[in-house]
Amino acid sequence: MLKWLRIVFLAWPRVLFDYLFFILPYSRHPERYPIEVRFHKIAELVRFLLKVFRADLYLEGIRAYHEAELGKEGLLLTPNHLGDFDPLLLIALSHRPIRPVAKVETRCYPVIGRAVRALDGLFMDRKDLRQSLGVIKEVTSGLMSGKDYLIFPEGTRNRDPMKVDVLPFHPGSFKAATRSGARVFPLAIFGTFRLFKAGKDDRRIPLQVAFLDSFLPGKDAMTDELAAKVQGAVGEAIKESRAFDASYYEKGLNRIPLRKKAEE
Repeated sequence: MLKWLRIVFLAWPRVLFDYLFFILPYSRHPERYPIEVRFHKIAELVRFLLKVFRADLYLEGIRAYHEAELGKEGLLLTPNHLGDFDPLLLIALSHRPIRPVAKVETRCYPVIGRAVRALDGLFMDRKDLRQSLGVIKEVTSGLMSGKDYLIFPEGTRNRDPMKVDVLPFHPGSFKAATRSGARVFPLAIFGTFRLFKAGKDDRRIPLQVAFLDSFLPGKDAMTDELAAKVQGAVGEAIKESRAFDASYYEKGLNRIPLRKKAEE
């Protein structure tokens, strides 16, 4: 109960303000604002929300990711998917704009959908082959011009992350990478499914993001082999994340205020 009172009184005024004065205008007329301005404003809001949720971030391999961002080549981020906050979390952790590729249903979400549009993101309808191919073509072109994209190869969220490592990765998610030769960045995300759930003693919520070894797939690579390779790597990382998560709660770290942790 206290968690939701905190969120309502601290988060919603800021979310409403940013939505009305920034996200909404950005999504309606993105051409009027530089992508860097739109991206950093949304990233700033997400970092604020992480503080309100009292997220305890544990990051692995992020230095290599930030070094890759310094280059001119486009990057394709391919994480597992646990909830609507996943793309926002990665936006907050990135230094340069990333464009999410979301399922078409997301377009109707009042905040998430608008944020995707504000960031020049794309909506894919997996039931419409022609539309999906059009999205892949646009992502391919964007990657070749040095833009970064975020796509969830599972296609939907994993609703039982405590038991299921990852859902099957769709080979089609890697077509843009093979066609463009862009660098693929596999990621393992864990803990975001708790952000919108009520829990006992959730003074802190552990969020883990592991940036795994990136690679250049090559234009001759088979997408089904790439999907299996990335799925295996992310699945192994999720097992480690789950073990860390269990230890975190067993030690009662979630009941220690973030301020005290910072002092230790």
